[in-house]
Amino acid sequence: MAKRILVPVERTNEMQFALRVVRLIALESGGVVRLLAVIPIPEPVCDRRGYVVLTTDQQIDRLSLATLDELRIGRDRR
Repeated sequence: MAKRILVPVERTNEMQFALRVVRLIALESGGVVRLLAVIPIPEPVCDRRGYVVLTTDQQIDRLSLATLDELRIGRDRR
């Protein structure tokens, strides 16, 4: 059976079911699950005058933290 399983994740109910199945496969085979979340690169946010109020890097940091939190919550639900 598989020893290393790479799973792309997204925010859907089907994904929750798929993660449960993958977890069972990993447990039965002694494998390891790696979750991969891909987020789009956001555009900078500008105010009405055209000044950047939220940079791309700031948005990526925020999205990364939110995604990590979601992955941790999913991990802890097992």
